[in-house]
Parts: sequence; C-alpha cells; structure tokens
Amino acid sequence: MNQALVTDVVAEVMRRLGTRNGSSSAPPSSSSSSTTAAAAADFARGRVPAGEDAPANEGKRQETAARGGPKITVPVGQHGVYGTVDQCVAAATDAQKKLARLSLDDRDAIVKLIKSIAKQNAQQWGRIELDETKIGRLDHKVEKLQILE
Repeated sequence: MNQALVTDVVAEVMRRLGTRNGSSSAPPSSSSSSTTAAAAADFARGRVPAGEDAPANEGKRQETAARGGPKITVPVGQHGVYGTVDQCVAAATDAQKKLARLSLDDRDAIVKLIKSIAKQNAQQWGRIELDETKIGRLDHKVEKLQILE
C-alpha cells in the first residue's frame, strides 16, 4: 500500500476526530526532497524518507524514481513511520493502551470514520489492493469496501 495514502487516511481520521472533539489540529503535511543535502536536512528536522528503513522497498523506490515520482518524507513517529522496529512496536503498544481507555462510543466513532473513508475511496483502494495482491476481481474488492456497515 502507498505510504502517502496511509498518511492521508490517518490525517483524515485525526482531522475528523479533532473536529468531533472540538479541536481542529491537523498533522503536519509531508514535504519532498530530491538531494542528499535536503534529505539530511529533513532527517535533522526529525523527518525520514518514507520506507527508508525497509530494504524490501528498494525496487519500488527505484521504479518511482525512474518515473520521476516524488520522494515522500514524513515526520518520524507520525502516521506509522518510525526509525526502528522497536520504536514502531512501542508506539503501537502505547496507541493500543490509549485506545483501550477510550469509551466504547469513542471507539465506535473511530471504526465508523474508517469505514466511511473506506467507502468514499472504494474504487481507488480496490484498484490498489488488486494491483498489490494480483488476486481476485476488481469489482469484488470495490464491493467489499462499499458494503462496510
């Protein structure tokens, strides 16, 4: 799945939850850099290129670069991007504890938001899923996202 898409979904859920709770804070947006100096500056500001710690992503990274695509950076520790697996596990553990402390109504609201976003993006996400897995039929993948209740 595309890191930018994941970032957009997380940002949208957080924006909607913030609006619901009387806050309107939105996470910072990503910036792009194309030089080593810019990448070093990004890292110094607490930002890392998306997927940099995952060698398995190298093929896709080269493919994107060959097409002239953007190099996406995201804040370290935001939207599921961390410098190490241990940092990621610690953040996931902390997030699960916070989620468990929420009321059932709040957790229900989060689930409904995610389902709503999935319905709104059913065509695009269905295509992404089919392209990534190469399994199944597009119409089934789209329908699966559209029937979320």
